[in-house]
Amino acid sequence: MNSMVLEGFIGALGCISGGSMIQIAYNALVYKHKGKKRWVWFGSVTVIVVVLLYGLFFGVHTVLSLPYVRALARLVDVIVFAFIGYLPKWQLFYWFIVPLLVAWAYYLGITLLHASGNRKRYTKWVRHKEAQEQAELEEEIRNSEQSQPLQTENIKEEESSNHIVIPSDIGFAPVDCTSVLGIQKAYERAKKQGLQLAPINDGYIAIYANSLGFEALQGILNNNNLRCDIDSSPSVVILTPEGIRHMPVKEAQKKINRGESID
Repeated sequence: MNSMVLEGFIGALGCISGGSMIQIAYNALVYKHKGKKRWVWFGSVTVIVVVLLYGLFFGVHTVLSLPYVRALARLVDVIVFAFIGYLPKWQLFYWFIVPLLVAWAYYLGITLLHASGNRKRYTKWVRHKEAQEQAELEEEIRNSEQSQPLQTENIKEEESSNHIVIPSDIGFAPVDCTSVLGIQKAYERAKKQGLQLAPINDGYIAIYANSLGFEALQGILNNNNLRCDIDSSPSVVILTPEGIRHMPVKEAQKKINRGESID
């Protein structure tokens, strides 16, 4: 039988070290990172740590099995357990363990109260910020509509240069597809006015926010014998001779934020 004290001490030290390494790997590879590769790297690091811990335990057990080392380990066990046997266990429990538990419970409660308060303040700040940004956006949209009147002149139903026929009852509206704010402006107008349609390089960009705009776009697609699996959720649709691309409004804004083009 090997030393319980030495094996337990080294095992505990190894588990603490391994847990710390896994936590560090999580913070460095997973936390605030995106993509599936982060989990692959984190899983690889975790497997390596587990293998190293197993090797450590196996190596310690092997070393402690050697005759002279085993005798020394047993001597350590005798000394440690003899010392523990002389200690007043209940007094130590009352003097040291209970105060630690009380302090831990107290500070845990304080931490939870502070965390709850911080969460409430943060939520309140976020709501205030969102309301402020929404008000600023609506004001900017109103100013934009006053300074740049919508191009709502009806056009004749004829085949355009990109071979997509637009019905005469559909008007064009300015849509800036290169900025998040431009997409948001068009989306806000689409809530009130229906489908927002604008010509782009070799086709059209369409934005709808409700069933009214969705049905208008469906009419254009049907008139041109175009088929596309779009749904009624707020979306950005690109119509080109090469085909039709569509994405949710939020996804389009994220792509623009990343510097990608949606047209």
